[in-house]
Amino acid sequence: MTADATAHVEDGGSIIYMPAFLSRSEADRLLALLLHEPASTTRQSPVAVAASDSGKISKRTRSARRDVSDAIAWKQEHGRFGRPFPRLTALYGDPGVCYTYSGTKYDCLPWTPELALIRRRVEEAAKAPMNSVLLNRYRDGQDSMGFHADDEPELGKNPILPSISLGAERRFVLRHTRSGRRLEYVLGHGSLLIMAGTLQHFWQHALPKTKDEVGERVNLTFRRIHS
Repeated sequence: MTADATAHVEDGGSIIYMPAFLSRSEADRLLALLLHEPASTTRQSPVAVAASDSGKISKRTRSARRDVSDAIAWKQEHGRFGRPFPRLTALYGDPGVCYTYSGTKYDCLPWTPELALIRRRVEEAAKAPMNSVLLNRYRDGQDSMGFHADDEPELGKNPILPSISLGAERRFVLRHTRSGRRLEYVLGHGSLLIMAGTLQHFWQHALPKTKDEVGERVNLTFRRIHS
């Protein structure tokens, strides 16, 4: 798809796809920030050392320190039976918000400035408040997400789930739980897909593995978690 599109599917579900939600430059910048991993957090950078020697803290030094503090805390989480997820994850949100999935309860880390900024834009597009974001990092085509529904009780009856894709294009597949009907989107760099209505009651979704040579992909799924 090359233009914004809304699909109304069986049983009251809806899908809104915005392929150019972020401009190319915005998507590139956000992806670079999310994949940034400081070379070392145990010793000062040359920039910081120079600033310390001079007794001054430059704008560049403040920027370097901010980059370290804003780096995403990627983790290799494990689900039921101790099996590692085939992807890396990170969870951010409002104070006191936690989310349970795959049988494990996770506490949210505080919003980084960039995540807080993109959250506001997503809320405007989805016309709904969000208090958390789950980040998934797919390192190559063998990282994946199996079929599931985001139907946890803390998400409410008919959750609105906006999801930003960054990096390599990957297939996103939806499958009706009764009819077996499938819908497929190729989620591009900077796109936004919103699942809403009763979709989570009757449809499951997945990001399948691929044998194609693909680069890294980061997905940000925003949620409103009810305590």
